[in-house]
Amino acid sequence: MTFAARQQICLRQTDFEWRASTGPFGSVSIVDALRADRKVSEIRVLRWLRVAGAPPDNHSVLKGQVLRYLAELAWAPDAMLQNRSVEWSTEGNALKAAIICGGKRYAIEITLDDEGRIGSVFARHLGRWLPFKAEVEWVLHGQSVTVWRGQIKSWQMTRAEFGAVIDMRSFPAPLPALHC
Repeated sequence: MTFAARQQICLRQTDFEWRASTGPFGSVSIVDALRADRKVSEIRVLRWLRVAGAPPDNHSVLKGQVLRYLAELAWAPDAMLQNRSVEWSTEGNALKAAIICGGKRYAIEITLDDEGRIGSVFARHLGRWLPFKAEVEWVLHGQSVTVWRGQIKSWQMTRAEFGAVIDMRSFPAPLPALHC
């Protein structure tokens, strides 16, 4: 499935909004957003008929959204410095970024490549250089499965509250058969 998406990432707090559209004439819309006042993860048809989604008080959704914010800090590098709720530490050749949200601590591990740029981002719970291509991989029953590949079509700084507006283009990832 291909889609077009736009994402805003806040610099000073753990907020983001990702909107995508797919299907005939963009008739299917997907929203994943974490804001102080609301958490949204839903799919709609023709923008008004909600066909899937999670309740805003779902802990798994909150966990996924906070980890997503942390993992995508590379696309809003100023947030690494300006978001005071992100706790930074080092362990060996890795950086760790953590946020306490809803009374729980969520953390990711960032490894750097030979040039000192972000090489990979890993969440144990599951000048500017921007990674213009990305891939999301899940480990299910001991098997690595690529579930998304994409590249940034454009990137720009916007008003001070949001660090980056990102237009993305996805590429279908072939899903291998899982033997569970």
